[in-house]
Amino acid sequence: MRPSNDVLLEPLVEESDVIKAAVHAAPEGKYATGVTAEEWFRRRVSGRRAKNYAGPEAWKASRGTEDQSVYA
Repeated sequence: MRPSNDVLLEPLVEESDVIKAAVHAAPEGKYATGVTAEEWFRRRVSGRRAKNYAGPEAWKASRGTEDQSVYA
């Protein structure tokens, strides 16, 4: 489920010890960016433009948090 557009995205430190450790080890503010769900979504979509990809490998590498195994 996607949060409402005005929701500030924050790391889920209460849900995962791995995330909690990564946030604790990171420089201050790296994961507390103040980005809303709408801003994040717009940035992800704008990065999907065809002109940003040199070929199939670049498209696969851009998948970010999406499931990489589907495209392997």
